[in-house]
Amino acid sequence: MKLFRNNKVYVQMNDVMFAMNHSNSIPAVVVNQIFKDVVIVTSDNRMDFVNFDDEVAINYFRKLDFVVDYDDYKDLSIEELDAKAGVLIEKLGVIANNYNSLSKEKRAKHQDLVEEYEKLEYVINYLGEIRGIKLGTNNMDIPGESIDSKVANITENKSTTEIDKPKKKGIKTFIKEKIFNKR
Repeated sequence: MKLFRNNKVYVQMNDVMFAMNHSNSIPAVVVNQIFKDVVIVTSDNRMDFVNFDDEVAINYFRKLDFVVDYDDYKDLSIEELDAKAGVLIEKLGVIANNYNSLSKEKRAKHQDLVEEYEKLEYVINYLGEIRGIKLGTNNMDIPGESIDSKVANITENKSTTEIDKPKKKGIKTFIKEKIFNKR
């Protein structure tokens, strides 16, 4: 996930690693900053944000469409997020069908389909992360935002204010429901 704040881009370590594996070229300034202290990305720090203030790095991450921009989705309702994920899931199905219909020889020549599939799947997973933030089931720290601003499920009820209990449904369950139409 990426965020643009105060002439900086904040990017999760996981995204930097994914970009290194799925991008044609990554600016030296990004690599140098990540590995200047020999940082090893693990399950403990992969969701941590690192910030870049170099214009080259900012422009690089601005152009990466497979790294989700939090600001593009943070104000959407759960239903709108689900609809966007549903469109992407349908695209995954089309890509999978196209790839699976190819002969082994043609599959070797069309690794771009595998790459496109992996990138879409990556975006869907991050839409799931944002969904969890909105439902309050994901306590990810977003640079510049408090927990209160992330979870806006408060409703007025005559004389009391109550917080809606979020459903604990992850992205994998959501994908299964969309693909197999199960609820």
